[in-house]
Amino acid sequence: MTNENSLPKRWEAFRPSKPQWFWSMAGTAAATVVLGFTLGGWVTGGTAAEMTQRAADDARDTLLASVCVERFTSADNLAARLTELEAETSWKRHRLIADQGWLAVDGTDIQLSGAARLCADRLAALEIPEAPAAERPTSQPPSDDSALEG
Repeated sequence: MTNENSLPKRWEAFRPSKPQWFWSMAGTAAATVVLGFTLGGWVTGGTAAEMTQRAADDARDTLLASVCVERFTSADNLAARLTELEAETSWKRHRLIADQGWLAVDGTDIQLSGAARLCADRLAALEIPEAPAAERPTSQPPSDDSALEG
């Protein structure tokens, strides 16, 4: 008992009309575009340009913040400057960093608030260093090794 109306037989015999062919192609194209922009990650040229600019700005801010932290930590009086920075409110720290010139780039007057905020956040996360051993007060007088020798 073979079934003459089985699905493979009907599929083989199907011949779409021109309107069916046109609408199936139009529907496929529309579905491709909708799925591509929603689930496929496609973006327009304008959105791609914005994403590129944002990535470049973030990279620049990260680089300048790293330079800022290096300059800040390698300068004299780190503990006092970190204490001063921590005394400021979190939303004023970036202004302190910018005003003191830790972000200054030779030949430009550009102030980058994103880099200043990132630098201030990184510096606020640093621990205040202890005084070096030579500057720390000792509770015991230094031992006299010469008294032991003779």
